Amino acid sequence: MSQPYILVVDDDPIMRKLIEVYLSEDYLVKSFPDALSILEYLEKNQEVDLIISDIMMPEIDGFELRKKLLQKRDTELIPFVFLTGAHDDKVEDQAFQLGVDDYLIKPVNKEHLTAVLRRTLRRSKQIKKAIGKHYEYKITNSLKPHLENEIRGYDVELYNKEASAGGGDMVLRFQKEKSDIIVLADVMGHGFEAKFFVHAYAGYLYGTMRSMPLEISPALLLTKFSEAIIEDEFLKKSLVTCIAIEIFDDGKVDIASAGHPKPFLLKPEKAREVDVSGILPGIPISKGKEDIFIYHTKTEHLEKGEKLFLYTDGLFDASPEKIKRDSLIKQVGDLLRNNASKSAKDISSEVIGLHEETFGHEISDDLTLLIFERKM
Repeated sequence: MSQPYILVVDDDPIMRKLIEVYLSEDYLVKSFPDALSILEYLEKNQEVDLIISDIMMPEIDGFELRKKLLQKRDTELIPFVFLTGAHDDKVEDQAFQLGVDDYLIKPVNKEHLTAVLRRTLRRSKQIKKAIGKHYEYKITNSLKPHLENEIRGYDVELYNKEASAGGGDMVLRFQKEKSDIIVLADVMGHGFEAKFFVHAYAGYLYGTMRSMPLEISPALLLTKFSEAIIEDEFLKKSLVTCIAIEIFDDGKVDIASAGHPKPFLLKPEKAREVDVSGILPGIPISKGKEDIFIYHTKTEHLEKGEKLFLYTDGLFDASPEKIKRDSLIKQVGDLLRNNASKSAKDISSEVIGLHEETFGHEISDDLTLLIFERKM
């Protein structure tokens, strides 16, 4: 474990040297003779664990230094301790009004100083951990897949289970005057990083829809999405699969896929895969000197009681064991073919049951099932 990095600012060179000696065994220490020099240093170096500052200094005193640090996002959360010769209740009260972590009176011995630093750094670590958990919870819940239970005459059954590490499945809905576009995407990877990419990808997809809401189709949406990714150096670091469907009031469904597992069409007493495929978003096909993206639309028509079954690869890839994966693929295929007339809710429950029997309750990849059952 690396040593905590402490900055010390004091106009007294003897005091600076004394603190360096006190802390040199357990900390990395850099000292400054005035507030201006430490501010200049922090413009380029924010990887600091704690600052110790005198109060009475020429030009910029400790109070003004603290105020300036609080005004900047990069420095406002750095733990801050005053070490001063000002033994005055009013001065101490003014210091704590600036949200400092502690206030020490000179002279201070090594044991007292190091005890205060250990306590302050431990509290800072706990606060950062709590903040991280809070924001991860908020992001996770804001991105958790959800849809209304009924869309344009279809009952909608949505099931999502996050892997213990977290992951990156998302479901988005774009409402048009005469149709709705639904996108199911799976960002490859796990944990907070995958969730972050989900947030970024969702922004691109929503932006594409807003920029061309009338003429957008599933295939065109995936094309524009891929063009945006190829231009973004950050998003190119991640991979995503995506399937987009457009549902109409008359039962027509247009489907386009970008590297996503093929959906199933469930008709009475039978089921079949929908033959739709396409390249991963952001990975172009070279045509001469030009890189292009080509996605094709597959059109299906659903009658009353017929269903469209979509899923992410977490359904079958929840284990590295090929035998288990192959077994579940066969079982799910048989279930869909032999039970196509069952309700979307029942089919979803039975598929989940097979999944848990095969892999258990702990999974390594997010799982999302999405079933549309036409009711009109």
